[in-house]
Amino acid sequence: MIATLIVFGLIFGRWWKTALIVGTVSWVVLLLVSDIIEARLAVIAVATLLAFLNTGLGVSVHQAVLHAVRRFRRSSNAPELGS
Repeated sequence: MIATLIVFGLIFGRWWKTALIVGTVSWVVLLLVSDIIEARLAVIAVATLLAFLNTGLGVSVHQAVLHAVRRFRRSSNAPELGS
């Protein structure tokens, strides 16, 4: 179940704000509708926090890879010094 949110964050990490919101809200709603968690405030708060953190991990990995690829492309397209 945790891996689902991490993969969601990895796939949709390009739109990180939307991915965090949709991943967190949809996961908590799924848990509530399927009667996996009780409809108590403390339980919902913990489920929300865990969903946010797991989605955030996937988003963070996506963003890190995105920035690394951009940095690599910029450095390989730069003209060489002394040419």
